Amino acid sequence: MGRRQYRIPQEQLNEKLNDLVGKKFTLVSKDNSSFFVKLLEIQDRKILIEDMILGKHTIPKDQISEIILDF
Repeated sequence: MGRRQYRIPQEQLNEKLNDLVGKKFTLVSKDNSSFFVKLLEIQDRKILIEDMILGKHTIPKDQISEIILDF
């Protein structure tokens, strides 16, 4: 059986991010690279994430293309 995906485009990011704190998801950046991350903190213009391989990173919100949730 396949998994369902819910995609959050960059335009809806500000209204949906608060619901994602502490959750794991796939983050797709503007340069089409993707990362499986856990959202740790939301700041004014950037987010703090934990990559499952390399550790913690800060990414500007305007560099995010979309967020993909699996459920």
